[in-house]
Amino acid sequence: MKTENKRLIKLKFSQTTLLFALIMMLVVAITCVSPSFLTWRNIRNVFMQNAITGIIVASMTIVMIAGGIDLAVGNQLSFLGCLLAVLINKGIPEGWSVLIVLAISTLLCAISGLIIANTTAQPFIITLGFMSVYKALALITAGGSDIPIRSFQWLGQTQLLGVIIPVWIFLFLFLIVALVLQFTKFGRSVYSLGSNEQAAYISGIPVKRLKVIVYAINGLFIGLAAAAMLSRLGSAVPTMADGYEMTVIAACAIGGITLTGGEGSALGSFLGLLFLGIVRNGLNMMSVPTFYQYLVNGTIIVIAVLLSNYNSRKKA
Repeated sequence: MKTENKRLIKLKFSQTTLLFALIMMLVVAITCVSPSFLTWRNIRNVFMQNAITGIIVASMTIVMIAGGIDLAVGNQLSFLGCLLAVLINKGIPEGWSVLIVLAISTLLCAISGLIIANTTAQPFIITLGFMSVYKALALITAGGSDIPIRSFQWLGQTQLLGVIIPVWIFLFLFLIVALVLQFTKFGRSVYSLGSNEQAAYISGIPVKRLKVIVYAINGLFIGLAAAAMLSRLGSAVPTMADGYEMTVIAACAIGGITLTGGEGSALGSFLGLLFLGIVRNGLNMMSVPTFYQYLVNGTIIVIAVLLSNYNSRKKA
């Protein structure tokens, strides 16, 4: 058992080290083409551009390590942003509006977790269905048009040490997730659930309750991301987070989280998100057309999934 644990720790370390090395080589290559890439202003922009996505990546890290997945995060984010804009425009105090949205988001994801925990349906299928539900709710809530807000810019536009607050929230949440997964009983239970659900149940872990909690945490983070995004943009759009789920899942997969669960780390997910952010930013600075950017991002995602599948088979 000790030998196996050492082998898994070595595998995690090598994956993280490899990804870090790839990021360093990517930074050097882009800087050679565009010297302005490696400046404080641009580095800050990379983090600002990925702060909202990063909040959800932090919670998706827990979900995927536990063996789950949530394809509805993008549309749920759009729906919650529209709902929050409506509440604020109706005169409800901003603080109460945010708390209401956080509670609703947590409850919605808890319901998803409850369904997944008490049925044999795959999380992929359940969340795919909710993906369409949230898409419809976003359009209905917004009436098919944008919803501008006259206030609430403080959360998304206020700067602390030259960096907007959502970046600090994103970094803080990643630190908390990393510590929880590494040093708490809850974190060990999440890894056990993803590795072998039946063994986790036999060992006394309340599997069903744990699944609900994991998805509820994901909902809380999505609600927070929706508030930060609305404050940042200044208006709600029913399609403002379309495609976010692909970036979030890709960041986790690139970071070494296998699609079957039980493997990966918060540091890996963070580096995966940073890798995607640097690629996107570098392509923009080199004036690469948007359709080629989609090609590059899609190729990266396919390679990440193939590597994840390979690692899962190797582990088995």
